[in-house]
Amino acid sequence: MQVKQLMSRGAILAMGSVLLYTAFASAGWNHGYTQAELGMPSIFPDDPKVTMRRSIAEFHGNGKRVSDDLKTKTVSAFQYNLLQEEPFLFEAVAHMRNGNKVMVPKLLEEARRRNPRSTEVRIFLLDHYLSTGNVAASINELGVLKQLLPAASEPLASTAINLLAEPKTRELAVKAIRTSPMRMAILNDLARYGASAYLILAITPDLKRSPDGSDGIIDAFISRGDVSGAYQLWAQTQSTDPSKGQARIRNESFNEKPNPPFGWKLFANPSGTSEIRDGAAQITHSGASSDVLLSQLLMLPPGSYRLSFETEKGAENATNFVWRLDCVGGSERLLELPLASLYSFEKQTADRFVVPPQGCPGQWIVLAGRVLEIAKTRTVKINWVSIDRELAR
Repeated sequence: MQVKQLMSRGAILAMGSVLLYTAFASAGWNHGYTQAELGMPSIFPDDPKVTMRRSIAEFHGNGKRVSDDLKTKTVSAFQYNLLQEEPFLFEAVAHMRNGNKVMVPKLLEEARRRNPRSTEVRIFLLDHYLSTGNVAASINELGVLKQLLPAASEPLASTAINLLAEPKTRELAVKAIRTSPMRMAILNDLARYGASAYLILAITPDLKRSPDGSDGIIDAFISRGDVSGAYQLWAQTQSTDPSKGQARIRNESFNEKPNPPFGWKLFANPSGTSEIRDGAAQITHSGASSDVLLSQLLMLPPGSYRLSFETEKGAENATNFVWRLDCVGGSERLLELPLASLYSFEKQTADRFVVPPQGCPGQWIVLAGRVLEIAKTRTVKINWVSIDRELAR
């Protein structure tokens, strides 16, 4: 009886050990180890997905090649998992090396059909389309890869810019981008990474039909310091032909609707709001922060200028507010002029400023709130504001 009990306990312990080992081996197996590395009997086949992962890892680490042994295992694993894209990718690359270009797109497109999110497959497809002059297909792949590989936006945009800049491919590239469902996303990246206003307008000659996307494109030009290009694009969004350049404030008397960035932009934030009403700008601020409440982008040529404005009664107490003029990019502040003084020395603040000859292609004029020691909400009405050039004496 005791012998049977001991044998029974031994069997349970042995079974427990087997189960524990199997659990350990399964965990390792799922993380990419082979049965041989884990000491598992060869009767258990490797998980097809594990084999595919090992193959793709070797593919990237071995000059886009897979060893014959692993390739055989990959083909075998493919019989168990017919949805995998890797075997088609490996075969396509092999055909590339052998110069058999006929089969390459068929194999890569089948791989893409099986896994549309495979960046490896799409990169090889893009390379093939570019090398064979398939511009429309190249643009489509660039659009999708932008979504799959955000970190690669700059080189992808550069590739698109090259297609647009090259006379032989420009027409096809423009047509492909115009009809692409990724059009605005592609345009935004082109704007961010160096496309000229000319190229953007070649693709979208009438930005008035794309008001939802034009703001992002114009902002991208401003961010990279191309204020002139931003103005060219902004002008295309206007219902009437704007005057050339922006040598003074637009809508000085606040009798038109907001029209940023080369017209007034209104802000609403926790510390204050701005609105245009009855031919005046009405600004409210709590004195709790220094948020921008009103802004406009200017293109003043180098020289000396004077800022003038008119407020309604009560502005002498509007210590919450300050006019500022900064070069685009925030590299230099040209003017800081409070509407009302907090301290005695502020009474001496000049309303004159100088735009330097270099490094200031555009200027932001803003009305901002400023922090008060004792926060107090105040409202001011501004009837007009202007900037006039001072003649040399």
